[in-house]
Order: sequence, then C-alpha cells, then structure tokens
Amino acid sequence: MPPGGIAPRPPRPPRLEIEEEEGISERQAVRIARRRGMVEVERVRRGRDVWIVTGTDGYGDDMRIVIGDDGEVLDIRRD
Repeated sequence: MPPGGIAPRPPRPPRLEIEEEEGISERQAVRIARRRGMVEVERVRRGRDVWIVTGTDGYGDDMRIVIGDDGEVLDIRRD
C-alpha cells in the first residue's frame, strides 16, 4: 500500500471498436421484440447478421421476429 493508504487504480483496457461493428446485443434484440408485442421469449438465436427471437404474444400466439444487427425489425411472423 502506498503512503496515504490509497492504491491507484490500474488503467482500464481500451474499448475495442469491434463492439460497434457487431451490432446490437442479445438483450437489445429481446427488448425490441417485446416492444413489437412479444410477451414470452422462448428462444433467441444468432443468424447471419441477424437475431431471431421466438416466443408468444399476449394472446398466446406464436411469434418469430427477425432483427438486423442495426436494430431494424426485418420480419415478424405470427402463427
């Protein structure tokens, strides 16, 4: 411990620019799906440059929402 009793914090590693290039997170995809009417999320999977969120709406009907990496909803299907 240095004099004075307070140790300096180690420097933070630099943020990687890759984070922005990868697009939205799984959590963000689920939030977007919920805003589009999905009440119960059953599965979230990653496709090529998209998130595919499946679940049910408030009426119990099955839903599938495809969300692009930029957060744009590309497709909504209800069964």
